[in-house]
Amino acid sequence: MRTLEININNTKPTQFNFGDTNIQIDEKNTIETQTVFDESSIKGWYKESNFEEFRIGHGNYSTTKNSRIVCNYSERVIELIFVLEGYSKVYFNKNNTPHLFTSNTHTIFHCKNDSTEIEFKDTKSHFLIIQLNTKFFKNLIPSEANFNDFKELINENKTGCISKENNAIHSAMKIVIEDIINSPWEGEYRKLFLHSKILELLLLQLDQYNSLKTKKESDISVTDTMKIKKAKEYLLKHYKEPITIQKLSKIVGTNEFTLKKGFKTLYGETIFCCVNNLKMTKAKKLLTDKNLSVTQVSEIIGYKNPQHFSTAFKKKFGFVPSKLKH
Repeated sequence: MRTLEININNTKPTQFNFGDTNIQIDEKNTIETQTVFDESSIKGWYKESNFEEFRIGHGNYSTTKNSRIVCNYSERVIELIFVLEGYSKVYFNKNNTPHLFTSNTHTIFHCKNDSTEIEFKDTKSHFLIIQLNTKFFKNLIPSEANFNDFKELINENKTGCISKENNAIHSAMKIVIEDIINSPWEGEYRKLFLHSKILELLLLQLDQYNSLKTKKESDISVTDTMKIKKAKEYLLKHYKEPITIQKLSKIVGTNEFTLKKGFKTLYGETIFCCVNNLKMTKAKKLLTDKNLSVTQVSEIIGYKNPQHFSTAFKKKFGFVPSKLKH
């Protein structure tokens, strides 16, 4: 199998030595590319939008076991990485100790002008990557001591992530990610919309990292951590169903107090907020993408009373769901 390589440059579209790439430039000189892969070891697609201040990459593909891709960075870059689905290992500077990426996790990554190697498990992968100029990012990162290690890594021009382990993508992040992927705006308004959403997503990342750094996961036992993560996985699949803290704690095998406290510590939100955000995100997508009534969407996401759904939707987004049907 030949080596699959990706060449990344801040000022040019990402180049692959495999796949079929189509490039388009709109009236605002925004470069849009889409690469379709149909190799023996990787199949799928990667879409990229290039703006002066940032770049957004969105990919979805399947790989065969132990497939490897080499990423060559020609310049320094900051990447906000969100793995929505998949499992991979990333080796920095030919280091033998990999950084693990698993489903529903995120990190902030700094790379100097060198290469990294990604090894995939036999799996499907779905991800969002946002690239920022290093100087732009350094002007935004907070002054708290919790960020000093990452600032030092950037200042010393070393490749690495803000943390040894990725953090969980919580429901507030999922809403913003969905907004970025499914942006309804075009032209200059699209750039303005995406710029605001990227800043919002970065804010959520930094706030979560700072909170978890202050109150470390080590405060929770390894066993309880596994049970709490199991609870999150259950909610992601069953959030439309009626569920109580008591029922959820029995499913994962812990008590209600440990579950509530641990969930807030690990994910930065309560179980109720998580479920509500998941429901509202799904509702917004259904109202936008499908020809469904407000009543139908209300039923799909588990509301018996459409009025209660409309109230919850307005509280979350600031407008009633019927507005999306006009």
